[in-house]
Amino acid sequence: MRQGELFGLLGPNGAGKTTLIKILTTLLAPNSGRAWVSGFDVAKEPGKTRPLINMVSGGESSGYGLLTVRENLWMFSQFYGLPSKESYQRIDALLKIVGLEDRIHTKSSDLSTSLRQKMNIVRGFLTGSISVFITIGFGVLFLHVPLIFANVDWPLFIVALLIGVSMLAMMGLILASITLLIAHHFFLIGEAVAGALFLLSGAIFPLDVLPAWIRPVGFVVPITYWLELMRRSLIGNVAQAFPTLSHFSNLQLLGILIGLTILFAIMSTFIFRFCDYRAREAGLIDRVTNY
Repeated sequence: MRQGELFGLLGPNGAGKTTLIKILTTLLAPNSGRAWVSGFDVAKEPGKTRPLINMVSGGESSGYGLLTVRENLWMFSQFYGLPSKESYQRIDALLKIVGLEDRIHTKSSDLSTSLRQKMNIVRGFLTGSISVFITIGFGVLFLHVPLIFANVDWPLFIVALLIGVSMLAMMGLILASITLLIAHHFFLIGEAVAGALFLLSGAIFPLDVLPAWIRPVGFVVPITYWLELMRRSLIGNVAQAFPTLSHFSNLQLLGILIGLTILFAIMSTFIFRFCDYRAREAGLIDRVTNY
């Protein structure tokens, strides 16, 4: 996997997906073969690998039920050696972002499944910045990548990032709505979404290289505009190498992104309510436990 790449690991039950993740996260030693994370051998150098990674898993096991949300997150931050003062600052800020600031003193056992997953997401971001700094440092020292923070359009970056995260959450809610109606592993959805994001959003090449008949789909995907804004805010004129949206100004792109985000928010709300109702009527969701 290359730096900055999103990778979907798909396969039928028993194929070894969980085993591979455990090996890459140093939780399981491989019987044969070798694996590296950021240049470190996960079997021989687990101590150097762990500070660079984090993992958020699904399921019901989310922290320790007797501890509050804040206590759970603080405990995991200590496993990574973060100072308590810095840990609490990050915890408070991240909980506010995901909308859990009012549950900070609630025991994790009293949270619903969705709220526990939010807590897990916060845990995943507590130490994420460590790998970012190491990656940037490696690029500057060894690859001679110019690091000029003054050239970054910070207002555009922050606004685009916040809107983009909201937009991704809305798209995720639509996918979650569909999975409510599927009571078994069905990896075709993940495979289709991953393929669409790579091919139709301009993530790895301009939309201009796509056949004319499918190119309009890329202009409907909000991620297309988000990625373009992120490119422009971080690398400025270099983003002109992607000509697909070159005739749009930053303000126009922001307007389109905001409009599509609102549209997806409305769609996701109605779709989720409809799918949740259908799933409960079909007996796919337990009416007592909500599982």
